[in-house]
Amino acid sequence: MCCGRSGNICVKEYLSPDTPEMARAAAYIRVNFRRSDLNVNSISAHFGYTPEHFIRTFARAIGLTPYQYLLNTRMYEARRLLLENYTVKQAAQAVGYENPHVFSNAFRRRYGMSPGELRKNCLPFA
Repeated sequence: MCCGRSGNICVKEYLSPDTPEMARAAAYIRVNFRRSDLNVNSISAHFGYTPEHFIRTFARAIGLTPYQYLLNTRMYEARRLLLENYTVKQAAQAVGYENPHVFSNAFRRRYGMSPGELRKNCLPFA
């Protein structure tokens, strides 16, 4: 059901007490996901890791790669914004995509429908 608030859209974090740095990295992603320049390289540099080491450590601690976590965070927020009647372009920009077409493709891969289809099928009187 496309309009429901449940489904495979939430990221589960399974953090052991010995991974506080990765908990901070996940929080950093959640706070900064709107920045279009946010990527694995910039995040790993912010925390002083090589990208390869950061990806391995983050994935082991969180259960997703940093890229997957960032993408899930962006797509979840984009879906919420679209359901609040944001345009596709507004939603794309609000979650860090400079190009609405790139955003639409990522959204379709994630949810199996375009952002426009979501708005058409899930918003009353859209």
